[in-house]
Amino acid sequence: MNFIKAEIDVKIKGFIVPEGIKEKILYYFKEQKVIYEVITDFEVQLSNGDLIVIKRGFETDLCSVPPFLHSFLSNSQRTMKAYIVHDWIYKTDYKRDELGDKKGKAFADKEMLYIANQIEPKLKKSNYIRYLAVKLFGKSTYKRRN
Repeated sequence: MNFIKAEIDVKIKGFIVPEGIKEKILYYFKEQKVIYEVITDFEVQLSNGDLIVIKRGFETDLCSVPPFLHSFLSNSQRTMKAYIVHDWIYKTDYKRDELGDKKGKAFADKEMLYIANQIEPKLKKSNYIRYLAVKLFGKSTYKRRN
């Protein structure tokens, strides 16, 4: 079994403050709108043995948890590498052409769970809840291609 180190450097690049009522409702119940930037390159070996490199400057929202759920599912700094890899796979369409849309998304979602469990095995329930969330609600995000 491979050990995946959790340390990674990110910084908040910016955030969008909701202005209208509709935007505030969406912010509270759906969208977080905080953008993080990876500030150091890092490598990750995926469960299939592939080695990927996520470059400095990659932008991510980490694990978008609606604010009303923060008390139950706050972002863990240790597992944020899993969320960055997940976003990278989504944004770069990694394996999409090879696997197709449905299997490509499933691959990305399972990698997030795999990496989070490698880093933080004591949080398997929380990791699985996040996996189910992206499995169920990530389809609209995955549809967006570069």
